[in-house]
Amino acid sequence: MPGSCTPRPVALRPAPSLPARRAAGRSHALLMLCATLVTGCTERAESTRSAPTISHASDRAATARLFARHCVACHGEAGRGDGPAAEQLFPKPRDFVGTPFRFATTGGRRWEVLDSLTHTIREGVPRGGMPGFGGVLTPDEIDRLAMYVLELRERGGGAAAAEPIWIEPPPAYLGALVERGARLYRTHMCFTCHGEQGRGDGPDAAMLRDNMGRPVRPADFSSGLFKSGQSPESLARAIVAGVPGTPMISYAPFLAREERGGRRDMTDVWALVAYIQSLSDDSTPTSAASGELIELAPAADEAMLHDPAHPAWMGASRHLVSLRPIWQRPEETIELAIRGVQLGGEAALLLDWEDATPDIKRDVGVFPDGVAVMFALGDDVPALPMGVHVRAENDSPPVNIWHWEADRQARASRVESVAPDGRSRYASFRMPTDVDPMAQARIAPEPGTDADLLAMATAEMAGNVHSDPAVFHRAALESNALGFGTLTLQPRDRQGLLAGAVWANGRWFVLLKRELGNADADDVNLQSGRRIACSFAVWDGSKGDRDGKKLVSGWHWIACAGTQTAGAMKGGKP
Repeated sequence: MPGSCTPRPVALRPAPSLPARRAAGRSHALLMLCATLVTGCTERAESTRSAPTISHASDRAATARLFARHCVACHGEAGRGDGPAAEQLFPKPRDFVGTPFRFATTGGRRWEVLDSLTHTIREGVPRGGMPGFGGVLTPDEIDRLAMYVLELRERGGGAAAAEPIWIEPPPAYLGALVERGARLYRTHMCFTCHGEQGRGDGPDAAMLRDNMGRPVRPADFSSGLFKSGQSPESLARAIVAGVPGTPMISYAPFLAREERGGRRDMTDVWALVAYIQSLSDDSTPTSAASGELIELAPAADEAMLHDPAHPAWMGASRHLVSLRPIWQRPEETIELAIRGVQLGGEAALLLDWEDATPDIKRDVGVFPDGVAVMFALGDDVPALPMGVHVRAENDSPPVNIWHWEADRQARASRVESVAPDGRSRYASFRMPTDVDPMAQARIAPEPGTDADLLAMATAEMAGNVHSDPAVFHRAALESNALGFGTLTLQPRDRQGLLAGAVWANGRWFVLLKRELGNADADDVNLQSGRRIACSFAVWDGSKGDRDGKKLVSGWHWIACAGTQTAGAMKGGKP
C-alpha cells in the first residue's frame, strides 16, 4: 500500500495452487515466515490415517538417489543444510535435524508433517531459493522424498513434534474485520519487523536471527506470497503457533482468548489475517513453479524470428514461470514469460520480464541485466545448480546454457534512443544477422584514452571467448557446466546463438534464436522428438546481480509442437 497503511476492505481470497510465505518477527513483531522447507496445508479432521513408509530396499535406494540428485546440493548428505550450494543462498537451506520444521501443518501427527513436506517439495517456497518439483517428479517420488527427509530428522535426533493446533475455517464476515486488524497490527508492534506497509522493512528487520544465529528476513506482506501457505488458515496458524526456530513467537496468549468449554475466541486472529491480506493486491499468482510445457509452434511470420517487437509474437502462446531469488530481497520480478516458435529449421524464444531500469555495464561496479536458459542434455532431470554432481554415482552429462547480457547486446547492435516525451526510456537493439563480425569488432575508444590501455587486450590474448572480436556480434553466448566453478564457454566456431532485445516501459523483451537440431553432444537438440528439461535465470544489474546472484526458476519442459508428451515423466525422466 503505497504512501500509507490505511486499511481497505478485503474479502479473504481462496488459496491458489502456488504455496506461500511469511517470514518472521520477534517478541514484539508479527509473523516472520522465513526460508522454510515446510509450508502449511489446509486443516483436516481427526483421522486414524497412518504415515507411509519406505518399505522396500529398492525404493529406499531409488529415493536416496533422488535425494542426492535434487536435494544434497543445498541440504547436504545428512540434511544439515550444509550442501555445496549452501554458501550461495540466503537464507541458508533448512537444517532438517538442527532446526524445527517451521510450518508443519498442526505439528501433532506424523502424516500431517509429511503432508506439509510433500507440499513444499511439490510447490517450493515463493521468494525463497527452494524450487518446486511437482512438474518433474511423480507424486510417489515426492512422497518418498518427504519420508526420507523425515527419517533423516528422526535418525539425527531432531525435536519431537509439537502439540496439535486446531484452526477452524474463517468466519464469513472476515472482510469487515480489516480496520480492527489494522489497530492490532500497531498494538502488537508488528510494524517493528514487517514495516508500516508490511513490506518487511521495519526498524528491527536487519537484526533478526534464527535459532542457529543466521540472519532471517521478515515477511513482505505486500507481495501476497506467504511461506506459511496462501490460505487464511495457514496465516492464522502462523500467528497462533508462531514460527519455530525464528523470532516469531506465538501470539495465541494475546489474540486467542479462552472461552468456556475449552474453545478460543479467534476474532482478533482473523482480524489480523484480514489486515495482512489487505496489504497486497487481489491478484493470485498464476506462474508455474515447475513442469510448464513450452511448445515450439510454427511461426506465423518469418520476420518474428528476428524481431522481439514483431506483432506476430502477440499470437504466440505465453507461458509464465515463477522465479525465486538465490539471495532473498524485496523483489518485484517474480515471474518470467516465455513464448516459443519454430520455422525453417530454426527455433526462437521470446523472454519477457519486469525490470524498472535497463542496466548496461559501464564500470567494474555496474552490472548488466541478463537472462539465461539452461537445458538438460541427458534423459534424467539433473540437479538444478547447473547439473552439479554430489556423488560419484551421478554420471549425468553437463547442461547446456544460453546466456544473454544487455551490455553484449548494446555492443552488438549499438542502437539506443530515448523517448522524446521523457516519460519512459525506450531502447531497441537489433539482431545482427547479416553483419561482418570483424567489421564491428572494435569499438572506438573515448577521446583522450591512454594509448597503453588501448594496447592491453589480456583477455583476448588469453583466448577468452567473451573478449574474442569474432563473437562481438553475438549478444548471447552458449556454454556448458557441470556444477559450481565449471562454466565453460563453447569455442567461437561453435557459437550459433543470435539475440535481439527491446526494453520499454519497465520490461525487457529478449529474443534468442538458434537452429533446432544439432549433432554436437554439448548442444541441446530441439528436434530430438522428446520433451527436454529446461530452467531459466534472470539477473537485475541495478540490484547487484552477477554470476550466482540471480533469480532462478524450477525445472520445466520444452518441445516442438506435436512432440509425444502423453507419457508422464517416470523416475525423473521425460
